[in-house]
Amino acid sequence: EVAEITESEADSMTWTEDDETRIRRRLDLYMMPIIFGLYLLFFTDRSNIGNARIQGMGNDLQLVGYRFNWTLTIFFISYALVEVPSNLALRIIGGRIYIPILVVSFGMVSICTAFVNNFGGLMTCRFMLGVAE
Repeated sequence: EVAEITESEADSMTWTEDDETRIRRRLDLYMMPIIFGLYLLFFTDRSNIGNARIQGMGNDLQLVGYRFNWTLTIFFISYALVEVPSNLALRIIGGRIYIPILVVSFGMVSICTAFVNNFGGLMTCRFMLGVAE
């Protein structure tokens, strides 16, 4: 059962430096490894398109001329367009719900990238990857 706290009770609550240190350490202990792992996955996925090109993706998808450059650019365009609205949605919805949605959608788009068989599909996946990230 959740206890209700009145405004006067909330005003009378004080934090000690030890309380703040304990909470900060707990957050660091539990949250930082998760955030580090997610950042590592996002960075790895972002940089793997260069490795895929070396392994023959450019030939398989006929990425001639500036097409490969466009696949790189569309990611950052969508990332830049969605960053501010995403932060606003995070504030409204809350991190407890919104961040797992982003992580799952990022994973789904990454999986879908494996099934791309033309330039349009790659552009779509890269755009959606920028939205999810």
